[in-house]
Amino acid sequence: MNKNHLIGTKELTYDNAHKMKLEYFLISEDRERTRSLYGIRIRKTVDARQVETETTPALSASRDFVEQMIYKLMVNTVTPITLYEVVDDLIG
Repeated sequence: MNKNHLIGTKELTYDNAHKMKLEYFLISEDRERTRSLYGIRIRKTVDARQVETETTPALSASRDFVEQMIYKLMVNTVTPITLYEVVDDLIG
């Protein structure tokens, strides 16, 4: 069963009118006989309407490792459309 844990949000205004909100989630996949696995989800809303969501597959059994990656994504304002490429560079 997957669980979403909101780690943080980032709000931006562009074109002097539109508000974009990025939400960064830690996804935990609970396993019966093994450790949980963790992935990332980013959800983008523009003017209060959800526009994009992207989720990685499980990246690691280390919650701390994936949370640190999420903080890097937040600081650099990574959007759903570039999630896979940026994660690949970070793990790479």
